[in-house]
Amino acid sequence: MELRVAKAFARIQRGEHLRNLEEMNPTRPFTCFPSSHLLSFEPFLCQDTYRWMKFYTGRCALRKLAIAALFTLLSALSVAGIGTQPAQAQSVVNFTITNNTSYAMMLKFYSRDGSWVWPSSTTHYPLNDNRDYTFPLACTPGEVICYGGAWNVSDNPYWGIGFFGRRGCTGCCLSCGGAHHYNLVD
Repeated sequence: MELRVAKAFARIQRGEHLRNLEEMNPTRPFTCFPSSHLLSFEPFLCQDTYRWMKFYTGRCALRKLAIAALFTLLSALSVAGIGTQPAQAQSVVNFTITNNTSYAMMLKFYSRDGSWVWPSSTTHYPLNDNRDYTFPLACTPGEVICYGGAWNVSDNPYWGIGFFGRRGCTGCCLSCGGAHHYNLVD
């Protein structure tokens, strides 16, 4: 068996084609998976570790070619950014917030439909002094965004819809495309 495999491998190295894949091992079914070098002419590892086939030999060739074509297509789509942007046009909402409270504040922004949190669900904007902070947030037309803040994670006292976005408010939300200045006080 080993001699048959060695002879077949030597023929492949010389550039000869095998008449059929069973010349290597007629007793086992031929299945294969791609090597880590999809776009090269590196050896292609088949089910048994001792069976190596070149790109152009046997049933592996079609599978490897299909995988390489799929990989190339996905790479081109990701470079072009296709499929990564929402279908709707992007716009901006501008919040300008002044912290005139006696607290250093943690601030977040929430989409009213619950789909977005700015800056993220695990981070916040710190407002440590009383200067104006401007936050231009990307949004989709018609989206409503609200601010929420607190001086710590206990959410008491809170401003807007609160640090976790669960409180009610009046006048703390803007529609996408809008702008407003909020002066937060105790």
